[in-house]
Amino acid sequence: MPKKYDEEFKARAVRLVTDHVEEYDSRTACVVAVAKRLGVAPETLRRWINQAEVDTGVRAGCPPIRCASCANSNVRTGSSSGPTASLVRDAAPSAAPSIAPTTDGGAPSTTVR
Repeated sequence: MPKKYDEEFKARAVRLVTDHVEEYDSRTACVVAVAKRLGVAPETLRRWINQAEVDTGVRAGCPPIRCASCANSNVRTGSSSGPTASLVRDAAPSAAPSIAPTTDGGAPSTTVR
């Protein structure tokens, strides 16, 4: 079962990495050392660091609160947006063959529209 860490603990862990990264050969080595010292998985700490960078604008990405609101607005409208969605929607019926039933009991004929 996943553990829940409070925001203060996460912020302290991220700050430890950013403050001591120059003391290590690589950022990964620093993350592993700090994670071991704090008793968290290195991947967990790496994700916290990445999210903190997104939140502060250092790394490209969408903050989680904004992403949730964007996702909700698409769900509310119930429509897909963008050119890809319309291409798939427009191409799907014409690409599929239609099967016409026969009246003579033989095999149905397939025709491509």
